Amino acid sequence: MEDRGSEELRFMEMLRILVAKHDVTLYAWSEWGQEVSEDERHRYRATIEDLGVEIRIGFIRQVLKERPYDAILIEWFHTMDLIGADIRTWQPRAKIIVDAVDVEYRRLGIKSEVSGDPADIAKAADTKRRELAAYANADFVMTVSDEERDILLREIPGLKVHSVPNIHRFPESLPPLTDDPSMIFVGDYRFPPNVDAVKHFCHDVLPLIHARVPQTRFLIVGNAPTEEIRALASSQVSVIGYVPETSSYLQKSRVSVAPLRFGAGMKGKVGEAVAHGIPVVTTSVGFQGMKVKHEEDVLVADSPAEFAEAVLRLLSDRELCDRIRTSALGKMKECFGIAPALRRLEFIMESVASLPSPEGKFSAARRFQRKSADWLERNLLWRLG
Repeated sequence: MEDRGSEELRFMEMLRILVAKHDVTLYAWSEWGQEVSEDERHRYRATIEDLGVEIRIGFIRQVLKERPYDAILIEWFHTMDLIGADIRTWQPRAKIIVDAVDVEYRRLGIKSEVSGDPADIAKAADTKRRELAAYANADFVMTVSDEERDILLREIPGLKVHSVPNIHRFPESLPPLTDDPSMIFVGDYRFPPNVDAVKHFCHDVLPLIHARVPQTRFLIVGNAPTEEIRALASSQVSVIGYVPETSSYLQKSRVSVAPLRFGAGMKGKVGEAVAHGIPVVTTSVGFQGMKVKHEEDVLVADSPAEFAEAVLRLLSDRELCDRIRTSALGKMKECFGIAPALRRLEFIMESVASLPSPEGKFSAARRFQRKSADWLERNLLWRLG
């Protein structure tokens, strides 16, 4: 559902690239994962099927038994935990590629530093152990940034890993920028870092901005706003929620803010704002993996006072806005457009094709054991309840 989250947009753009040269089947754990209307269901399915992608749901083992695959691309390391052994059992020659999307233990580690909560610290450590094991058991790993690729290589020297960043479609030239004193945050609020960022901005940063420019408006746009996000609405804060396209709201905004205090990977909201010609203020976390520079392409600030000051600079200085957004658009087009993504995916698929068969990674005895257990479960044990 590419209009509901940046990781889903990246995945859809990857599908569009892959299906041009490969036969692609999409297996979905859950058809939706959230409530959507019947019309939306039809729209999302049709978009995928119109690419020539076959959609499968149901029992994953049954899908794996039906025909051989050359490669199986897994989104998120948790899925490798769940079905890695099934793939090795029923698709012994298939190469497994795990797409990290973001390195989760890194995100949780930064969160634990912010919160200081022992439970957060323990969760980050446990996630790191499981996540690194999933990557080590794969044949190839994809990250969303070169920065996270290098982090994994330090942890697992010799890991077969390459990055495919967020994929954006950029205009040839900059669109106009409004003079209205308005800010926007775009995000998927099923994702805790976005909820934390908006609450932090409204409570700690926005009052500092309103003290200097009282008429400033703040738009909160994106999928699945929580009750605590909706409660932030006021005469100067609009909670828009899900919209099928964000362009019209970005065009009403002078500044895009990304006040993230924890996270990992790359931030789609930053790339999307740059693609629409909106100057960005973000934090060191929001800046991760972006290949842009503070003061040249974006403004980076971590304390509430510094963040508010950066926003106020952009609200008052048109020349600064134009310089930053021009520079950012040029760099982002070079790194995060369709053409560089195509080159990276082609390199990955060629690299995976040249790898030796992974058949030896799972012994014949283990495959026999799992197949026997599956046969018993289907033909006998279910009768015994």
